[in-house]
Amino acid sequence: MLEHDRNDAGDTGRADGHVDRRRLLAGTAAAAGVAWVAPTIVSAPAASAATVPPPASLQAYVVGNQTNSVAVFDVATLALVASIATPGTATAIASTPDGSRVYVVHALLSSISVIDTATNTIVASIPIGFGPNAIAMAPTGSRAYVGGNGSNVVAVVDIATNTVVASIATGALARRLAVDPANTELYVPSSSATVAVIVDLATNAVAGTVPVGNTPSGIAFDPSGATAYVTNSADNTLSIIDTALRSVTATVAAGSSPIDVSATSTRVYATNLFGSSVWVIDAASHAFVTSIAVGAFPNDAALTPDGSQLWVPCGANAVFVVDTATDSATASFPLVGAPASVAFAAV
Repeated sequence: MLEHDRNDAGDTGRADGHVDRRRLLAGTAAAAGVAWVAPTIVSAPAASAATVPPPASLQAYVVGNQTNSVAVFDVATLALVASIATPGTATAIASTPDGSRVYVVHALLSSISVIDTATNTIVASIPIGFGPNAIAMAPTGSRAYVGGNGSNVVAVVDIATNTVVASIATGALARRLAVDPANTELYVPSSSATVAVIVDLATNAVAGTVPVGNTPSGIAFDPSGATAYVTNSADNTLSIIDTALRSVTATVAAGSSPIDVSATSTRVYATNLFGSSVWVIDAASHAFVTSIAVGAFPNDAALTPDGSQLWVPCGANAVFVVDTATDSATASFPLVGAPASVAFAAV
């Protein structure tokens, strides 16, 4: 959960000469000091022509609130491929669009660790000046925007130099934040108020606010940028915002304490912190579609770049994988350290 909310691989052969892959993976995990077991296949839906498998080189970087490491998984096989030691626990993570860097947010250290995905090593540390809690990467990959649940500012990080180049006074305590697809506006839901703050990225100044529900938390845009979605955890609702009008056009039920949200062009996914589920809402009609059972305390709702999978880290030490073509959980695996956030990088 978020802080602001929790073999020996020696003889792996068989008589027939084949390698026991499961024992090799278990050995890798033990050597890395990360608890990992073979993934559990929850269901196996029939293949769908609409489902595009993620590329074999796509990797998922998972951080947690109770572990000083980043666990790296192959998205195609769910195999643990690396464990990267970090200086402290983490609340959030983001990757550059080209997948070359991953940025790990350390709230207790007031800093960000930068990971080179080619070597899976930390190559820089960025002091932030406050306890950061959230991060959003610009679609251009030139800037990262860092907010804190105990701070009313957003730090602007230059990706080329890994330095803070600006500070934006938003008046919002941010659990999460998001940049629109056009790279023109930053939306910052304020957990201390009933508004989403809009920042003009050309001027790094507040351009307006949109009234939403109580304790807004998660924020996501649809792929076109025409619609923004804000989860209101105290109201158990989802605010649907027309970004051109900067106003809420609909408010719908979103489960039990919806904490985060992701959206495709057809579906909206809201993680229910106290509902152990992901609510699925139709993007066109705003109607409830289904509820997907996951682990306890689901935090993040992270879509793979192609939108074919939704990864859901759960604070009760598990990660679930949802197939967005069938809106069902197709796999899960235990992971200690209270998994909190996921980012993807094609390596």
